[in-house]
Amino acid sequence: MLRAEFGGTALFDLASPPITYRVFLLPGALQVDLLLDHRDQAPTLAARVEHHLRALT
Repeated sequence: MLRAEFGGTALFDLASPPITYRVFLLPGALQVDLLLDHRDQAPTLAARVEHHLRALT
C-alpha cells in the first residue's frame, strides 16, 4: 500500500520473530516505521517493543 499509493521505497526489514520492523522512505524524505506482529494476540506488545528498541541502540 505505501509503495503503490504514496510512492514509498522500502529501506529495510529488521526481523526479531515474531516481530518485524519495516522502514519505508516516502517522497519528501518522510520516513515511516511499521511494527508487524505475527502473533494472533499481543498482550505484552508494549514491553516487547521497548525491549527491542533498547536492543537497537
